[in-house]
Amino acid sequence: MTFIELITLSAATWYIAYAVTSTHGPFGMFESIREYLPLGGLTACIICLSLWIAMALVLVTHHSILEGFAVAGMALWIHGYTGWRFGG
Repeated sequence: MTFIELITLSAATWYIAYAVTSTHGPFGMFESIREYLPLGGLTACIICLSLWIAMALVLVTHHSILEGFAVAGMALWIHGYTGWRFGG
């Protein structure tokens, strides 16, 4: 995985996890997902959700599971750097 791929996948992971856990979304889509499909709290926790999103994105792009953890970690670093607190 190149550095550019790491940054790209991390930013995508962060945005998807943040949008699902913390925003209304277009037509209330993310709010509906949180309300009707809580998945044991997964849709309410950016830390939990980012790992699964990172794994999906990394496996779809044919990289290793270890790189999925790296992407999730970088996504949470981005989350912390933005000033938002963990958990929404």
